[in-house]
Amino acid sequence: VALPAGATAAFVRLGGGEPVALDADGRATLDTTEALPGHYILRAQAELGGRVLQGLQAVRLTAEGAPGVPREVWRRQVPASFRSTPVITPNRLYAADMAGNVYGLQADSGEVAWTYQAPAEVQGGLTLSGQTLLVPTIQGHLLALASTNGAPRWTYQASAAVVAPATVAGGRIYVPAVDGTIHCLRADGELLWQRKVADYSIETPVIVDGGRLYVGAWDQFVRCLAADTGELIWESKGEGSRNRPAPRYYSPADAPPTVYDGRVLAADRNYDLIVLDAADGQRVAAVDGGVSTVLSADGQGVWTKLIGGEGAALAKLDRDGDIIFRVPAIVGSVPSIPAEADGLVAVTANASIVSAHAAADGALLWQYQVSPGLYLPAGAVTRAGVVYVVGMDGSITALTAQ
Repeated sequence: VALPAGATAAFVRLGGGEPVALDADGRATLDTTEALPGHYILRAQAELGGRVLQGLQAVRLTAEGAPGVPREVWRRQVPASFRSTPVITPNRLYAADMAGNVYGLQADSGEVAWTYQAPAEVQGGLTLSGQTLLVPTIQGHLLALASTNGAPRWTYQASAAVVAPATVAGGRIYVPAVDGTIHCLRADGELLWQRKVADYSIETPVIVDGGRLYVGAWDQFVRCLAADTGELIWESKGEGSRNRPAPRYYSPADAPPTVYDGRVLAADRNYDLIVLDAADGQRVAAVDGGVSTVLSADGQGVWTKLIGGEGAALAKLDRDGDIIFRVPAIVGSVPSIPAEADGLVAVTANASIVSAHAAADGALLWQYQVSPGLYLPAGAVTRAGVVYVVGMDGSITALTAQ
């Protein structure tokens, strides 16, 4: 570090690590043996004439060729942050940032194939249906773009902001809005029906199973609706809303429910995971520490991020919430969804850390810090052993094992 003459109390710090004193020549040796590979901010500080001087430098720690250390297949930087979960196909990665830029990228290289400027910020995840990419915006648009070149096909205007991905099932598109309304569209964007189903915001996608819709909202409830009309079949409070004094705050609405083998599993803001009977909404059980859930690729269980008393973990649950197996993991409290494909489960945590686990037994394969400590609300997607992560720093990173 280049220090000005007369500087005192000089030190350097990597990320959130301990400060290490700089010598008179501005040199220090940092012990990085416990640090994950990836991206950090190197901070230098010194005092001079009653002032505190600071300098920052972005750095990347690597351990090329080391076992258990991933490599960056490619990395791209864009000007805006990401909250929207991308979509991966064999040839393309689709992503949308908070400035409304939609990107079609070459999956193998990160090269930009096309871009489209949406009329508003995109926070909800993208959905691919055939060759149509569905893009929600905070001004209530659902944009349908050609996945090949980004050309607009149609636009639907919902009743309020849309901050959740659309769900495509049975030739229909289900669009939840923050005013508690669900819009059901034909594949061409024409409205079939809309119904206000919740008293407050819906911010996660609708789950479709067996002619029914399942959705959580910020009014305390998980609901089951008829897929063809939106009519209510049953509603049931989340576990946190049943037990906490501010029930709406602890609603089961941060992450979508999972429907599996006659059960509905829904995590809430209190990090309780309720298990409901899918037929009538009756409470079956509850699991402490549940952050988010998703059906496993083999259809034989439910992945969940767990935090709390027994330590942070990635777990696979059966239909009643009993643990098939759990492994210690860096998962964090941000309700991003585990992503599974081709025998790999990708999990993102608060502090920019993405972990790859073996789907068969949860064994840790590798970990990486994709940005200098910023949250990863968009989660990750994976295909063919490559994990794709978009960050709040505007980074898009493709990672794989060495």
